[in-house]
Amino acid sequence: MGRIQITDIERGDAGTIGAPNALLAEWATESANIDAENIAPGGLDRRNLDANVANGEMSAPSEVFQNDTTIYNVTTTTSPVTFGGIAAEIGPFIIDTTNDREWLIHVSAEISVPSGMLIFELHMADDGPVGTGTFVLLPYTTRRDVIGGGWHSAGMTYRLVEPVASLTTWFALYAYDTAAVSKIRNVDIYAEELVR
Repeated sequence: MGRIQITDIERGDAGTIGAPNALLAEWATESANIDAENIAPGGLDRRNLDANVANGEMSAPSEVFQNDTTIYNVTTTTSPVTFGGIAAEIGPFIIDTTNDREWLIHVSAEISVPSGMLIFELHMADDGPVGTGTFVLLPYTTRRDVIGGGWHSAGMTYRLVEPVASLTTWFALYAYDTAAVSKIRNVDIYAEELVR
């Protein structure tokens, strides 16, 4: 197992090239010792280091949701983000984990939070789109933002590994705001199928 030893630079140390050179030497020496112990199976794992692990196979015509400059005014209740009555959602997808497949759901947006706190989340339903489906919060997708001022970027990626075979699924962006003054625009949502 390769391990890089870092030579700490402490406050007051003389500014020499010794510590950076020691680090470079460690990289040169230890890179040859990287093995399976350096790769965590739960995170960046060996199968994702192979070529062509992600493909563009989508099992539904609705692959991507995109909205440009139309603005969604966030309310104080958890609601689907909509633009002109159209929900920020993608689907339906047929999730088939019996074939050793997983999905990455990517969400990006621009947000403005003048005051209060904006909370946005990724929700999933297996019984229909926004308006008819019963959407539930996906674990670990809640994002909180309290940055004031103008527009800035926000996003998330969720890795879906479901034990249920052939699950017809929709994904939608939900949001709420403690002060009802936040705004969301330029939303992109897309899914990427991982084939192991």
